[in-house]
Amino acid sequence: MPISPRILLVGASLMAAACAPFASAADESSQLSDARADSDRGCRGAGAPRELPSADAMVDSAALSTELARLWSQAGQPAGHVLLAMRYDEDGTNVRRDVMEHRVTDALADSVQRLVFAARRTTQPAEREWGVRMRVDLGARPVLRVARSQECRAEPVQRSDPALAGTYSGWGDIRDSAPPPTMAEGGLVWVRVALDESGRVTDAHVERSAARVFANQRLLQYVRMIAFNPATVDGYPVPGEATIPLRVR
Repeated sequence: MPISPRILLVGASLMAAACAPFASAADESSQLSDARADSDRGCRGAGAPRELPSADAMVDSAALSTELARLWSQAGQPAGHVLLAMRYDEDGTNVRRDVMEHRVTDALADSVQRLVFAARRTTQPAEREWGVRMRVDLGARPVLRVARSQECRAEPVQRSDPALAGTYSGWGDIRDSAPPPTMAEGGLVWVRVALDESGRVTDAHVERSAARVFANQRLLQYVRMIAFNPATVDGYPVPGEATIPLRVR
C-alpha cells in the first residue's frame, strides 16, 4: 500500500510577515517602552510613516501640556508616564488611542488619554492607515515624545505541534480511492497565507516549491487547518500575510 506523504512545518524562524515594511534597526531601540520588544516573534519598529510626526503635529502640545500639568498637580504630583498607541486613517484623523503602558494609576492614565483626545490635531493625509506611539512623562513640565509602532508578524500557535506532522489520510473526508500522490523526498514547499485579525487562514497558495507537488489542493487544505497567532501592531490584532516553509516527504 502506498504511504501517504507527510507534511511538516519547518523553520518557523524563516517565516516572513508582510504586514508592512519594517524600519531599520536604529529605530528599534526608541519605542519609549519600559518593556522589552518581543524579538522572538519578529517584532520590529514599523516602517510607516516614513517620517515620524512631531508631537505638536499630532496634538496642540502647548494647551495639552498646560492641562497635563494641572492634572498632575491635582493627582498629588506622582512620578510616572503614560504610553499611548495612536492610530490615524488616510485623511490624517486620529481614529484610535489605546493606553499601552503606564506607571501611574489607571484613573490617571485614562484622564491623560482623554486630554490627548481633546487636544488632537489632524495630520497630513497618507496613502494608508498608520500608527505611532506617544509617551507622556508627567510633571510640572510634561514631556511628549513620539516613536514608531511595534509590528509583530503572524506565527503558528504551536511551532512544534505534533498535529502539524499529520498525513493526507488524517484530514478527514478528503480521502478518495486514488493512491496518494508521489512527492520528492525531503522537498520544501513555500506556501503564502493570508490571515484575518483572528489568525484564521483566509487564503493560501504555493509560492515556490523544491518538491514535485501533484496535490496542491490537498496541501493547501492542510495549511488552512493550521492555527496562527495573528499579526499585531502595538498589541492590536490586524490582518496579515506570511510565507511558511513545509517539508513534504
